[in-house]
Amino acid sequence: MGECEQTKARRCLRPSGIVVAILGVDGVGKSTLISAILLALNDATQIPVVVQHLRPTVLPPLSRLKGKKEVPVSSVLEPHGSTPSGKLGSLLRLTYLTLDYLIGYWLWTRPKIAQQPTVVIFDRYAYDMALDPRRFRIGLSSRVVGWFAALAPKPDLIICLHGSPEVIAARKQELSLEETRRQVDALRKFASQEPRAVLISTDTTIDETRDKALQAVFNLLQGRLPIEHPSEAPLLPRNHISVETNKR
Repeated sequence: MGECEQTKARRCLRPSGIVVAILGVDGVGKSTLISAILLALNDATQIPVVVQHLRPTVLPPLSRLKGKKEVPVSSVLEPHGSTPSGKLGSLLRLTYLTLDYLIGYWLWTRPKIAQQPTVVIFDRYAYDMALDPRRFRIGLSSRVVGWFAALAPKPDLIICLHGSPEVIAARKQELSLEETRRQVDALRKFASQEPRAVLISTDTTIDETRDKALQAVFNLLQGRLPIEHPSEAPLLPRNHISVETNKR
């Protein structure tokens, strides 16, 4: 086997790119942090960055299968505005979303991080189904939903954003203070039990939050980049950032 084939095999078995999931209740600052991370990575590295909303979406949105062309604005502004499906409907919905993570990882996510050093950032991830099943119109217990979410391929890094529930609820007002507090507590518990999770407070300045997140990303990248062959490092334009924000 030649050196080129060995390199391809090595990248396939151990991708040089990484997958980062950013979790947090509405209003905690996920979008703000992602924007700050993109700017910082653009200035400091030549590594391409891809941002994806929630899931790979190799399977079409459920709304499209029902004949709807787009997600209603009300479902975005009021994440709990729709009534959850029944038990069977919830199980089918949960299975469909989980399949998208499983199939999408091998058809969409894995090729991106295996072909070259790439940072794939998910704005929300499968764990959100267990942290906030109502958002997905899933009328099953968090424990049951958690079993399905655990089937999704694990990101290399899970950044869990938290903060004062009172401040978060006042900032966006999409969820009640009680629900915001519940989700913040659930995320903190999740982070304490998940080895790949990093818990970061957004009660500080955006610069401090960004620096803590970037430190976690860079620490992970250091062990992935092909330092034995520096010539293989991607020589991409410094503004090589592709942003994909497909909705479920």
